[in-house]
Amino acid sequence: MQDKEGSLEARTTRAMIVCNQVHHRVFDLMMSGLKLYRTQHHTLLFVSRNPAVSQTRIANDMKKSPAAVAVTLKKLESDGYVTRLTDKNDGRFHQVSITEKGQALLDCTRERFNRVEEAAFAGFSKEELENFYDMLGRVTQNMKNLEQDIKKERNEAGGTLAE
Repeated sequence: MQDKEGSLEARTTRAMIVCNQVHHRVFDLMMSGLKLYRTQHHTLLFVSRNPAVSQTRIANDMKKSPAAVAVTLKKLESDGYVTRLTDKNDGRFHQVSITEKGQALLDCTRERFNRVEEAAFAGFSKEELENFYDMLGRVTQNMKNLEQDIKKERNEAGGTLAE
């Protein structure tokens, strides 16, 4: 049933988008004093969880271009948050590791994100939060299924989505 606001599905989609936008704004406010951009933070987190990782793997796993990852790593390295070691047998291969300074920064950001999470889910019971988590997982899986269907349709249509 639709009302003047649209279907429940459309309103829920808009609510998820707005929630994501607010989360990004809060992230930016939390990080503003640290002079750390979202992409740099995500990259630093990835490196901390994957010690001695290659730039290629970072790009592939984070679904970023190798050039974009190289720029981000250059900034993180110049700020002392990561080190990049070039493989002596293959100069194209860089092993990336987090430094103590980088880990200290992540410890600081973790405290800030705990504050965000506490605020975001204030007033939710454990059961409500578990249900919400499960529902988001289902929405995500549905979207992944749609993504695969669209890719399949495009392949079958020769690279363009059929009308």
